[in-house]
Amino acid sequence: MKLKENNQRPHTLHYAIFQSDDRECLFRGAKHWDVAKSDKYKQVCSVSWFGGMEVEGGAWYIEDKEEVFKILNGYYIDEETGHDDVFDCHVVGFGVKRGVRKDGSKWECRDMHSLSVGDIIVDNANGEGKAFIVDSWGFKEIDFDAPVDLSKLPITDDRVDAWSEVQF
Repeated sequence: MKLKENNQRPHTLHYAIFQSDDRECLFRGAKHWDVAKSDKYKQVCSVSWFGGMEVEGGAWYIEDKEEVFKILNGYYIDEETGHDDVFDCHVVGFGVKRGVRKDGSKWECRDMHSLSVGDIIVDNANGEGKAFIVDSWGFKEIDFDAPVDLSKLPITDDRVDAWSEVQF
C-alpha cells in the first residue's frame, strides 16, 4: 500500500496474525471455518505495512496478504547468513520461547510458526479490519471475532528511535 499522504492513523496500517494450537483449527481452511472457533485463536504478531526499508532508492511497503505470507514463510532469508532483514523490519509483537537443553545449552525460538493453512490474517491496511483464513490455495474472507492485542501493534511514532527496538 503506497500512501500519497501520511494522514492515516499509523497503528491501523498493519496485518494482525492469529494462530491456534487447537487441533480443530490447525491446517483447516475455509471449508471447516466457523466463527465460534474465533476464541481458539490468539494474536501472535503484526506485520507492519512499512518497516523503514528502502529498496532501489524508494520506500518498500507490504501491499497485500501474499507478501505477508512470503515474509512469514522465510521467502527473504539470506541463504548465506541465515538473516532475514525483511522479517526483522516488518514483523513486530511476537513472543520468544526460551529454554535449556539437557546438555546445558540454551535455546530460543519465536512463539509462533510459519503462516499456514488455518491461520488468520486481519487486514487493517485499509482500516477495514477484514479477516482472511489461509486456505489450501490463497485466502478466503471470513467472519472473525477476536480482539486485536494492542501490545502486538507496530509502534510508529517517536517513542522509539528505530523499528528494530520494538521487537521483543
